[in-house]
Amino acid sequence: MTTCPIAILNAVSSEGLDIFGEKYQLHADAKDAIGLVLRSSPVDLDEFPNLVAIARAGAGVNNIPVDEASERGICVFNTPGANANAVVELVFTMLGISLRNLHQGMDFCEGLSGLAGDALNKEVEARKKMFKGSEMSGKTLGVIGLGQIGVRAANMGIYHNMRVIGYDPYPVMDNIHGLLPEVELAQARRELLAQADVVFLHVPLNKNTRELVN
Repeated sequence: MTTCPIAILNAVSSEGLDIFGEKYQLHADAKDAIGLVLRSSPVDLDEFPNLVAIARAGAGVNNIPVDEASERGICVFNTPGANANAVVELVFTMLGISLRNLHQGMDFCEGLSGLAGDALNKEVEARKKMFKGSEMSGKTLGVIGLGQIGVRAANMGIYHNMRVIGYDPYPVMDNIHGLLPEVELAQARRELLAQADVVFLHVPLNKNTRELVN
């Protein structure tokens, strides 16, 4: 049975690769590949002269020369929403780390090495207030880009008792309908930026969005 060579340029979950089945032969680097599967690796089309399709395991395609691929008749696919939950969990984890000064607190704890007993307790009680940080609750979160990731991030902000303002210049109604009713919608980016304490940026990287917030 003839198999079709597929080049796998980045680590991709076996759950996705298993879909190919026996008709396809997966390689880390196959110059005769008819298809590419990748995440963030840049693509040089000249390295793969037999290409008919490129699949990006993620939403953005800024690492793929889409216009050139289209001219050559190569289809480019992406997977919007595939990692949306993971991204939202990560950004809120990082926001919590920032607001609660965890990095500084960890450095402080490492500096306590060698102390014990009353000396340790005295140092902790004297300085721990420096790292108390602040809560997400009550802050205003601005979300620019209301795709599948942005919508879930906006909703998560509501669940954290934040005021949430969303903005998308080209909204997709299927995504917007997924917003919780408490999420406010701004008519312009500057309106959102003027009110937000924290801003999440969830847009594809292209010539129109590069340096969007500068």
